[in-house]
Amino acid sequence: MYISCHKSSCELAAWTLITRLSPTCMSFDMKVLPLIADRYCRSNDFWNCLLSRMTDPYEQILFSSLDDAHVYEPYHPIELTLSFMQKIYRQQNDNVMWTLLHFPNVACQFPNSPYCDLDCLFANVFQWRSKRVAKCMLDLGWFENKQTADRFLQAAAANSQNGWSMFLDVYKYHYSTVFCKDHTILLRQAMKNENFQILDFLISLKGAKIHSVDIADVVHDVNSRPRLRAWIIRNKHRVATKYKVDDLKRFRCAVLLQFFDNGVFRASTPDTLTNIIIARGDIDALIQKTPDGFSMVELFVLLPRMTHLGTQQQLQTTARRMCAYLSLYTLKTLFDFPVIKRYLTFTVLRNARPDFLLLLVRNGFTVEDLDWIAAFCDNEQQMLSAKDIDENNNALLRFAHEQNKIELQKWILTFLTQHQI
Repeated sequence: MYISCHKSSCELAAWTLITRLSPTCMSFDMKVLPLIADRYCRSNDFWNCLLSRMTDPYEQILFSSLDDAHVYEPYHPIELTLSFMQKIYRQQNDNVMWTLLHFPNVACQFPNSPYCDLDCLFANVFQWRSKRVAKCMLDLGWFENKQTADRFLQAAAANSQNGWSMFLDVYKYHYSTVFCKDHTILLRQAMKNENFQILDFLISLKGAKIHSVDIADVVHDVNSRPRLRAWIIRNKHRVATKYKVDDLKRFRCAVLLQFFDNGVFRASTPDTLTNIIIARGDIDALIQKTPDGFSMVELFVLLPRMTHLGTQQQLQTTARRMCAYLSLYTLKTLFDFPVIKRYLTFTVLRNARPDFLLLLVRNGFTVEDLDWIAAFCDNEQQMLSAKDIDENNNALLRFAHEQNKIELQKWILTFLTQHQI
């Protein structure tokens, strides 16, 4: 670009600096920049020339040459702006922030500037892994304000990789070894982000209670985070608490069993677990999903742990669902479990659905399954009867004819012949 000989030396120097700071500048003698800074740093005319061509010279100078910024800043103080702060947040390291904190004029603007988003800034400090910036903030007295300190601690709890290394010094500013209400949000953040070092610290405080966090948040986290479940199990002596049945209903079935087996729930017995399973409706829900192989696996995990199937009304409900959703083969499989063999009798099935056999057959059968139920003797010493076959005006036989189930027709006639009244 042609430069008029009438331009002042300040204008020329300003133009030269702007050219160097331009993103389109491909080559430049870097030795010129310190010379310009040394000669014109005190000149208001020079600085005004820069201001006439760019909104904030420091948005280019500071992010291009930290050394030159040190030269200019004593004579032309940095003013924090929104765009300036946003540019800081986008930095990949802490160099600019570290430099700013050593400018007294800038340091006094933090952290009360309306353009400074402390949550974003603190998150960056941890992303940068900048212990030196955190230490500088501490030395400058940022954390004498409890609200500012709390926001830093929350950011630390939210950072599972680097939070702990900068947590304790700020924590000691306002808190002791006693757990208080203000720690609840830290505990929640640490759980959510699996920050186990901070979790270990918080739960070691006198009077610490994991259930101080809203139970819905606890359940959500442990249901979806295997590592957090493992932490709770390891620390069960410190985090075990009494949960209401309504709270326990929120845990996934597999999580509930894992916690029960590992003693997370205090004073729990097999009857307690059974009552919880029944109150949650797990058995009935899994029965309705039996076409899903995973649901069958869960059902087979639950049944061995159960000591009963609930009240008579609950038992009838379960039996009706079995008739509606299970095949004869699946029912036969369930009788391998003691709780089913003890409580599910022909009387229960008949009271639940008089046409129980028709429903089970419709859901799937083999001749071997039919022979099994014909020979099966329940816990009350009862067996399948001819009335069960004839129920609902021979509905089972009519089904066999409508569906052309020849083997089923033969089995019905054989059974009725053998069990003539």
